[in-house]
Amino acid sequence: MGLANCLVAGNWASEMGGGFYNLDGSAKLVNCTLSGNRGGGLVVRMPGAVTVTSCTVWGNDQRQIGGIPIVKYSCIEGGWDGPGSNIIDADPLFVDPANGDFRLKPGSPCIDAGDNTAVPVEIAIDLDGNPRFVDEPCVNDTGNSDGINPIVDIGAYEFQDASAIADLNLDGVVGMADLRILLAFWGPCGGICLGDLDCDGIVAVPDLLTLLANWAP
Repeated sequence: MGLANCLVAGNWASEMGGGFYNLDGSAKLVNCTLSGNRGGGLVVRMPGAVTVTSCTVWGNDQRQIGGIPIVKYSCIEGGWDGPGSNIIDADPLFVDPANGDFRLKPGSPCIDAGDNTAVPVEIAIDLDGNPRFVDEPCVNDTGNSDGINPIVDIGAYEFQDASAIADLNLDGVVGMADLRILLAFWGPCGGICLGDLDCDGIVAVPDLLTLLANWAP
């Protein structure tokens, strides 16, 4: 059994495993998001039978993970001290989880933090149908590379960085609205910010020139 690019949210179980429950048999979860489930996030009865890779398990009631799966390169609320490695215990920064939007905001610790070697070879897009491997140039890569693709994000959705072509408001056009955003951030910005197109921590003339060079739909 395998699940990839899946969102499991808003489910309910009377006792345990509202998001995912495995009684016996093996399973692999890759690039899945489990959030907002009642009865816990993920429960595994057979130790080591389930591997969880590049997944986010966050915001479920009761415990996030029960049993002993193998968890790698994943974002787990409260952390994970069972078998596995490279666990993030930091807010994944969902866009609007209360209204079912589990995409990632800029600055999410899940960006470029997954494991490329676990992604099934047939997977090239995320749950939205967008490219699955997208590099965020302003983020340090913390995931595991396959030496071919940019490092995959954790969770069901890949962060799509339209600011790389200066479309700062993500409307498909580089124009006056984007110029106003860039000017609003003009000067040192102390980290990742809209308008800092060359990722140097400052919105300045080089960023303005990049925007003007991409001026068009």
